[in-house]
Amino acid sequence: MKDLDLRTLCQGIVAVKDNALDLLEDAKILRANNKLARSYAVAYMACEEIGKLSILLGAATQIIIGHAVDWKSTAKRFRSHDSKASQFMGLANAIPILESAIKEGQKSVSIDEVLSKAFVGVNVGPMLFQGRNASLYCDFVDGLFKRPSDVITSEMVDRMIDAAEINIRAATVLACDTAEETAEKLKEQTSAQRYESIVNSTHEFVDEFYANLRSKEEREAMVKEIYARKASKK
Repeated sequence: MKDLDLRTLCQGIVAVKDNALDLLEDAKILRANNKLARSYAVAYMACEEIGKLSILLGAATQIIIGHAVDWKSTAKRFRSHDSKASQFMGLANAIPILESAIKEGQKSVSIDEVLSKAFVGVNVGPMLFQGRNASLYCDFVDGLFKRPSDVITSEMVDRMIDAAEINIRAATVLACDTAEETAEKLKEQTSAQRYESIVNSTHEFVDEFYANLRSKEEREAMVKEIYARKASKK
C-alpha cells in the first residue's frame, strides 16, 4: 500500500463497507440460529473490517487537503488487529452521542464528551481480541479446558453486533455506492481548516488524557466493571 490516489482509496472504502455489511448479516444469521460463539467471531470480524474505514478516510482526507500521507504507517495500521479494534470501539462509543444530538436537533456537541467516549473505546478495543480467540478456539483456563460455547454469552454477542451496526451506520453516511461518488462527497465535506481544528482538539485531549492515564490493570478492571454492569441490566 503506497502512493495510492484518491479514487483507489475510495474504492477501498466502498469495498470495506460492503464486506463489513456482509459479515454483519452473517453474524445475525448465526445469532438467530443460536450459534453464539461463531456469531461473536463473525461480528468481531465485521467490526475489525469496518475499523479499516477510518484509516482509509484519514489517508483520503490528507490527499484532499494536500498533506503528505505516511503510507508505511497507514499500511501497518490497516493490518494491525489492535489498531482496527481501537478504531471500531472508539467510534462505537462516540457515534451514539452524535446520533442523539442530530435526533434532538442540537446544533453542536461537546468535543470533549465525544473524545472522552472515543478514547475509552480506543483503550478497550485491543482487549477484545482475547474474546475473538475464545469464540473460535478451545483454551486451558483456571485448570480446565474450555470450549467457545463455555465462554461466549448472548450478551457478549449482542454487544459486538451492536458495535458493528453503529460503525456501519456511520460508514453508510460517508461511503456511497461507487468510488467516484465517494470521492466527490469527501471533497465536498473536507477542508483544511476543519481538519486542523479536529487535529488540534484531539492533540489537546490526548495530552491531557495520557497525562492522567490509569495503569493497564486499572483499565482492565474498569472494562470488566462496565461489562458486568451492562450484563446485569439485561
